[in-house]
Amino acid sequence: MRLQTVQDALNQKNIRFEYTEEDGCGSLDFMFRGLKFHVWEYHDGVWGAETNIYEAGRSEDIGGDYEEKIAGEILSWPDMINNRKMKLVNISDEGAKYKWQLYDLYDKAFPEQEKKPLQVMENLVADGKMEMLAMVDEDEFVGLAINLIDAEQDRALLDYYAIVPEKRNYGYGSRGLEALLKKFKNHKYIFEIETQDEKAENAEERKKRKAFYLRNGLQETGLFVNVYDTDFEILTPDGELTFWEYVDFLREVMYEEYVQILRPTLIAMKK
Repeated sequence: MRLQTVQDALNQKNIRFEYTEEDGCGSLDFMFRGLKFHVWEYHDGVWGAETNIYEAGRSEDIGGDYEEKIAGEILSWPDMINNRKMKLVNISDEGAKYKWQLYDLYDKAFPEQEKKPLQVMENLVADGKMEMLAMVDEDEFVGLAINLIDAEQDRALLDYYAIVPEKRNYGYGSRGLEALLKKFKNHKYIFEIETQDEKAENAEERKKRKAFYLRNGLQETGLFVNVYDTDFEILTPDGELTFWEYVDFLREVMYEEYVQILRPTLIAMKK
């Protein structure tokens, strides 16, 4: 039987799969969080495997020690057996006791050039344009989710998202995102991620971040923008958003002078 290391990883994560073998090559097909995934082994002079585990819906060939690479990615996924629900509590009311933990994580988790001044954020909260959510697991603070909000038109943008360092790689990121998507299920929910760039210093991190969001239910919109001299790809749960809708949202929730600083510019709109 082939792909034993990958099968062991799937079994460890309690993910059911179908195994077939043809011409000495193994194939695995399975579902995770409602999405179809596959690992199809091939031998064409060298051994490798085609898989879409990194970006659901898009396949790529993995060479070298492909079983270890694929198994490692699967083992980084959240456990299916963890049924505890992540709580999202607003630090402006019922989550007030987590305020300083949230502020501390915000200060440490993001580069200085990406952070907004706390006073600006608190003004946005006071105006009903921002919501600071503490992510809590059985009363323990495990992360933050800070959203820009347009309540009148049911629109939101995930501005900052972070898990406390000691809780990373335990599935909290996926559980938190699941809770957020449920909370904002009736909103146009916008996510910004850095564009894929193989030459970037954090190229692998960008790849993993996009794979994480796609694996957890987000879709590509085909929209690419430059904001504050940084190139972003826009994702949403339904895969739909235009550049003009994006800019209109920013103008609605943020002060005009701040939008002028951000200078949102269209790079490409592929849909």
